[in-house]
Amino acid sequence: MIELLILYLLNKYQLTMYAVQKKIADEFSIYTKPGIGTIKPALVRLQEKGFIISRRSISEGGRVSVYYTITPLGIEELKRLIVARTSDNPVKFLNTARIKLICASLLTPQEQVKLLDQLKIKAESIYNKTAVKIETADFYYKMVTDNILQEYKNFISLLEGMRNGCTG
Repeated sequence: MIELLILYLLNKYQLTMYAVQKKIADEFSIYTKPGIGTIKPALVRLQEKGFIISRRSISEGGRVSVYYTITPLGIEELKRLIVARTSDNPVKFLNTARIKLICASLLTPQEQVKLLDQLKIKAESIYNKTAVKIETADFYYKMVTDNILQEYKNFISLLEGMRNGCTG
């Protein structure tokens, strides 16, 4: 997911590594908060694959800064990551899916509909598997799990509304 976030931001801005961290915190802190120890290796991987390029610049104070920019190949990779299969892990799924939805404006209308359908199918599958388990659980398990199920219901409704907006 870190590569998706970095490419998304570099598609909008030219940033240093620390600016990438700050922008992720500003725009996505409700979903994730990666540190420099996660961001730096991701920038190296993205650059090695040709998805981003860097340039060095010297500030007025004489300090060297490295600025990162997305490449055309990186834009293709960004779109691929947005539509790529989402995690089966129920906890990771919701955050990753929400981030993908934020990035979906970069897709064509047809790709957006396909993404919404894909996410809805996965969300319904996770919801249905979890709903079956709740029947035989104790009180606290039911209460906590019911809360998670409600999140999934809301997310599915969101997807349906967004899909109606794409096709309506």
